[in-house]
Amino acid sequence: MTRQSHGPIPIYCAMSKKKSFVLRLDPEMMEAVEKWAADEFRSANGQLEWIIAESLKKSNRWEKLPPAKVGDARPDGWMEE
Repeated sequence: MTRQSHGPIPIYCAMSKKKSFVLRLDPEMMEAVEKWAADEFRSANGQLEWIIAESLKKSNRWEKLPPAKVGDARPDGWMEE
């Protein structure tokens, strides 16, 4: 018996309410992202979120960032206090 595919199955993190998905990158591109993230004291995932957020803001496709909570890292790398 095989499963009928109806597209990707969204996976949600219960604690952070963020949607998880698989992203395939060229190994050299991922290495560059990891180095950039380390330079800015972020995880690779955090760096990718920041890159996407900046791109969306610059293209006027995302005007408002989600409200920050105390202790959350902002996309610019600073912590909310």
